[in-house]
Amino acid sequence: MHAVIYFQLHRLWRTCAGKVARFSRQLQHQQEDRERRRQLIEFDQGKRAQLAECEQRLDEARAAVEALDAKIKIAEANLEALRGFWNYFRRRRLLEELASLRQRWDEAATLVTDLSDERDAVESAPPPVFEGLSIEGRRGVNTAVIAYAQQLVAMLSKGGLALLAKETTTRRVFDVRYGGRDECGRLMVLLREAHAAMTSDKDDLADLKRRIDRVRATANYRSDADTVPLTDSIGILAAPAAPVAGLETGHRAGINVLVDDYWDVYQALL
Repeated sequence: MHAVIYFQLHRLWRTCAGKVARFSRQLQHQQEDRERRRQLIEFDQGKRAQLAECEQRLDEARAAVEALDAKIKIAEANLEALRGFWNYFRRRRLLEELASLRQRWDEAATLVTDLSDERDAVESAPPPVFEGLSIEGRRGVNTAVIAYAQQLVAMLSKGGLALLAKETTTRRVFDVRYGGRDECGRLMVLLREAHAAMTSDKDDLADLKRRIDRVRATANYRSDADTVPLTDSIGILAAPAAPVAGLETGHRAGINVLVDDYWDVYQALL
């Protein structure tokens, strides 16, 4: 009977660890989608602003070319009208002016070409590669995962199931005893109820949100680059008031899901 309970408890541990891991993956994918969308929105907004600026500069450059083109035509017409040797000096001044206008036209036309190329480059620029979750995004996922691990511990506090399941990760099957026949029978009933609850998809979302808000309100980090909160900043869960036999006395002061690595939570953190 003790071995059966032991392996049922270990199965409960694996089930909870799987739930925490899946929860982490779901949150990670959701956060990645949000950050990708935000990145694309910001890229699109920046692209539109750049294109508007390019179009404005291009319009100004084209207007300058058109204005110079008109001046060149006027100068050419004036030059054509200045015939006869007595207009020699006036023609020379006009030729110099015409050469200057044509040089300025060449420069303005080159600018139009350059600005057109710049606009085309901006227009065809691909969106940036998503390089992964931000620190804030990873912190958001991690605090939610920690809160979820705490919720599972609280759900399995009846009869000390969370503590007993934890013991199966540190003690061997032949080292544990779960009391007499009556105690083992009660424990088997609790385990059946716990397995049914853990395999159900009906999570208490309102309670989970409260726990997430609580963890996020108190979480502190060693540095600006860290994404896992300090263990003493996430809160301690009370150990069961009347645990069944077999609990380690070291846990009676309370449960810290990070210190005790409940449900292999560190493997689910980003």
